[in-house]
Amino acid sequence: MYIIATDCYQCNEKLNVAVISTDNGNGFCGPESFTQKEIKLAENNGVIIQMRNSWTKQKDYNANICLHCKVFVDRHFLFTEYFLEVMNGYLEFKTVDLN
Repeated sequence: MYIIATDCYQCNEKLNVAVISTDNGNGFCGPESFTQKEIKLAENNGVIIQMRNSWTKQKDYNANICLHCKVFVDRHFLFTEYFLEVMNGYLEFKTVDLN
C-alpha cells in the first residue's frame, strides 16, 4: 500500500491518500476495493476513508477524503493526479506492508 502525502486539489491543505499497486505493478486499486483490514491500515497511517456517492458512477463507494474540505478523490483522479505522480517520482509517499 502506498500512503501518498500531497496537497488537496480543491483546498490545497495537506492530504494523505492510499492506493494499492497490483502485484505486477501495472495496475492499482483505491479504497473502493479495499478490504476492511486495508481500510483500517490506511486510516492508521493518516488517511481518511469514507463512503461517498459518485454522481458519475451513480453509486456509493469508499474513497480518500480531505479532512479539511471533505472533497473525495475519485478513481480517475487517484490514478492521474496521485498514483502516476508517485510512479514518476514527483510525490512523496511511504509504503505499508499489507501483511
